[in-house]
Amino acid sequence: MNTFQKKYFQKQIKLAKKQALNRVDKIPVLSQSNNICVLCCFENEEQMQEILHVVNKYQGSQKRIRLLVYVEAKNCPLMLKNSLFVQPVLTSDFSFFGRPKENIKQYLKTSDFDILVNAATADCALISDFLSQLTSAEFKIGRASENTHLYHLILQIESNTNLTYYLETIEKYTLKLNGR
Repeated sequence: MNTFQKKYFQKQIKLAKKQALNRVDKIPVLSQSNNICVLCCFENEEQMQEILHVVNKYQGSQKRIRLLVYVEAKNCPLMLKNSLFVQPVLTSDFSFFGRPKENIKQYLKTSDFDILVNAATADCALISDFLSQLTSAEFKIGRASENTHLYHLILQIESNTNLTYYLETIEKYTLKLNGR
């Protein structure tokens, strides 16, 4: 990611502070939601295998989980190309000045999710917050972030915790917020 892209992402995130998050009447519960997006960053193949395993475990006949993976490379890793429920976002999906290209912008705007779970680590917080802002979701959940205005719920969870624990914690909190 170059300096121009970073400045564009920061500017867009700052502009989002002026926009209000949509209010939800009923908070969707993770286990009962049918259309979920998990946003993460590709760090290595071992980490990605663990995430794919967890997503496969949660995926069911009624539940549709999409994995939005930011890859800081021009070429998509082979393990992400062959999956039906993974949408890789490459650095080449953004112009030199940071604007998202039409293909990724179209995907993010047309895919309407019940829940967006930002599972990205602090290493790629800027790009994950930017992608969260662009993604259309009824309820957005993030990890500890300085951009709390982008999310309905922030969970202060260490970046080294695994995705299974993070999703179980989300399930627990969404149930409590619904009074169960």
